Amino acid sequence: MSLPDNPFFGKMRQKSKIETALEENLKAEEQKQLEAYQRMLNSKNPVYAQAQAFYSPAIAAYAKSLEYSQSTSAAVLNENIAKLKDAEAVKLSKPMPDHIATLTAYRAWRATSQGLVPLGRSINNWLPKRAERATCCRVASHRAPVRDCECGYWSFKSMDLLQKALPDYANNVAVVGSVEIWGRVIECENGFRSEFAYPKELWLVKPGLEFLSWEYGVPVRMIDKS
Repeated sequence: MSLPDNPFFGKMRQKSKIETALEENLKAEEQKQLEAYQRMLNSKNPVYAQAQAFYSPAIAAYAKSLEYSQSTSAAVLNENIAKLKDAEAVKLSKPMPDHIATLTAYRAWRATSQGLVPLGRSINNWLPKRAERATCCRVASHRAPVRDCECGYWSFKSMDLLQKALPDYANNVAVVGSVEIWGRVIECENGFRSEFAYPKELWLVKPGLEFLSWEYGVPVRMIDKS
């Protein structure tokens, strides 16, 4: 019987004669071994008689396990096929644990003549025009961030959530704004911890920081003093 053509793979593949022959030979060899052991046990040869008591239980166990394996495999196969008959066919995509596209989040910084400086005790740098991978100050061997740690670039889901977290840092905050985050990203209750982050738009809370726009190559919002 000829098999139908598949528009993506051409004619559906049949099992080759070599594959079929190998499977049949394997089954035949197993059967031959059982028959040979049985002949040895039934033999009148005194050489075999002494070994019968020792080998008989092992051979019986082997025969039983082989028979059980074959019957169990067939039963499991039939059971699985029966389940698949009622299953819905779906097309799956390869899992992507990392964010290839960037997400937008929000955070705040201090500022010096060198650029943006993180609030708190973070060791992650915010270097101009460079995307630095986050590192962990406690366990340098793992890739940041991980769930049971506090490492990674911290950011908030919205500007409103960011503002609620800033009162304790009010004297130090010089810049707030949006950031693009990507790589490994862990979502928290109010925000994210990410492997990579870079400023997207900076809001200059304090004066004299216009240079951050050309240093980081991003747009800025400034307070109109007119």
